[in-house]
Amino acid sequence: MRDLPLWDRVGRALRRSRWNACAVDALAGADLVFMDPDNGLAGKSASQTGKDGPKYVFPDELVPYIRRGQSLVVYHHQTREKGGLTQQIENKAAMLRGIGASRVWAFVFRRFSVRVYFLIPAPAHAALLAERSRRFIDATLWGRRGHFEMRGIGARRAAGTSPL
Repeated sequence: MRDLPLWDRVGRALRRSRWNACAVDALAGADLVFMDPDNGLAGKSASQTGKDGPKYVFPDELVPYIRRGQSLVVYHHQTREKGGLTQQIENKAAMLRGIGASRVWAFVFRRFSVRVYFLIPAPAHAALLAERSRRFIDATLWGRRGHFEMRGIGARRAAGTSPL
């Protein structure tokens, strides 16, 4: 979008909308979609048509995948929001639940800068992804050496069941 001036909000919005529509179509057959924006999930101050808009994925851009029953992994770089990492993860998880994600958990990677990978399983994939997530943490050097930690986040679930 660098070729479109910032004042051309309509042109920038149209280009982004077209790009996202093409991505949704191209990924129609995928069970798992990985979103890797430069900075991660957009915060309240980010604008899709702003200078930094291309560095983020916005909630409305995730909805087609969630509605279609696809699982998502969304990269997010920790920001300087108030409340620290735990609060930031909880806020983003609440936002994801607000757009239809019935379950959300996060992998936190702490080497160098802090990054979070939000896993949003489709209902059909939830049990398998939960089992593989636990195995990743418990049975790989990445998990056992503490490079990644998994955080279950207040998912909607039956009483007495694990958040994963």
